Amino acid sequence: MASQLFHWASRMPNFTHTPFTYCALIEVLARCKDFDQIWHLIHSMHVSKIGLSQFPFTILINAYGNAGLIEDAQRTFNAMVSYGCKPNVCVYNALLNAQMKAGRTDDALNTFKSMDHIGCTPDVVTYTSMITGLSNAGDTDKMIHLMEQMDQTECTPNTWTFTAIIQGLLKAGKETEALSMHDKMLESGCSPDIVTYNSFLEWFFSKGNCDKALEMVEQMAMKGCVPDASTYGILVTGLFKADRAEIAVDFVRRMVINRFHLDVSVYNTLTLWLCKDPMSDRAVRVFSCILSMNCSNQTINYNIVIDELLKAEQVDLVLRTVTELLSNGICPDKAICTPLINCLCKEGRTEEAVKILEKVTDSEASEGVAYDCLSEYIV
Repeated sequence: MASQLFHWASRMPNFTHTPFTYCALIEVLARCKDFDQIWHLIHSMHVSKIGLSQFPFTILINAYGNAGLIEDAQRTFNAMVSYGCKPNVCVYNALLNAQMKAGRTDDALNTFKSMDHIGCTPDVVTYTSMITGLSNAGDTDKMIHLMEQMDQTECTPNTWTFTAIIQGLLKAGKETEALSMHDKMLESGCSPDIVTYNSFLEWFFSKGNCDKALEMVEQMAMKGCVPDASTYGILVTGLFKADRAEIAVDFVRRMVINRFHLDVSVYNTLTLWLCKDPMSDRAVRVFSCILSMNCSNQTINYNIVIDELLKAEQVDLVLRTVTELLSNGICPDKAICTPLINCLCKEGRTEEAVKILEKVTDSEASEGVAYDCLSEYIV
C-alpha cells in the first residue's frame, strides 16, 4: 500500500518526491524486509540526484542486522562510497550493533578501529554498543579498556553504558568491581535504572545474599526507581528459595496492590513452597493473594496446590478457589472437583457440593466427577 501511494504520487503533476518521502517509504519497506525494493529506491535517489544521504543506508543496515544478515549489512556499508556517501557515526553504530548482536566481536572491533582512520568520532551510542557486545561475550578486559577510552575522550557514559559494564562484571563473578562501577555511576550523576537494579538482585540471590539484595531494594526506593514485574519476580522467587517467606509474602502483596501478574517461574516457586506447609496461615495468605490476582493461565499449578490444601483439610480455601476459578471461566479437572465434593459431603455441606457439581455439569470436568459420593449423602 505504501509503495502504491508513493508511485501514485510520482505521477501527479507538479509533485516531486523529496529525500523525506523516499526515506519514509524505505523505513516501511525495512520493517517488511523488502530489501530489493529499498535498493531500487536508493539507486533511484542517486540517479535522480535527490539528496542521497547516509540515512537510507543506516535504515538498511539496521534492517539487515535485525534480520541476522550481517554479510549484507557489511556489503551495504562498503557500497556507500560508490553512491558518493561517506559513513558517519550513525552508519557505524548501525553496523557495530548488527555485528555485536550476531556475536561477531572481532569484526566489530575492526569496524570500531576503522572509525579513526576516516576521522569519525565514536559517540556514547558507539561505545555502549561495543561495551554491551563485549559484556555479552564475557570479555571484561576489553570492556573496561573501552570505558577508560571514553574517559580519555570525554565521552560521558550513560545509564545503559554503566549497566552493560555492571552486567558483564557480574557475569564474570567480579562482584567487587561491579559494586565499584555502581558507585562510579552514582558519582557521575548517572542514575541506575530498573535493569541495573534487577541485575544486582539476580546476582545477590544467586549467591544466597538476601540481605544485600534487600539493601539494594531500599536504595531503589530512595532513588525513586519503581520495581517492575521482573523485579518482583526476582524478589519473590529468591526470598522463598532462601526461606524468607514472611518478606516474600509482603512482596506478593505489593504485586497484588500494583497489579502485577506472576510469571510461570514465580508460580512454580510458590507452588513448591505452599505444598511444603499448606496448613500454615502464611500459606493461606499467599494463596489468597494469588487468587486475588486472577492468574487464569496457571490452572495446572492451581491443581497441584489445591490437592495439597485438601490433604491439609483447608476445605474452605479450596471451595473459594474453585468457585473463583469457575466464575472466571476456568473449570478445574475431575482430580480436583471429586475430592472437593467428597470433603464437603463428609462435613455435611451437601448444598455447597451440589452447587459446585451444577457449575461443572456442562464442562469437560464433569466427566467422572463423583456423582455417586454425592448421592450417598443426599437422602
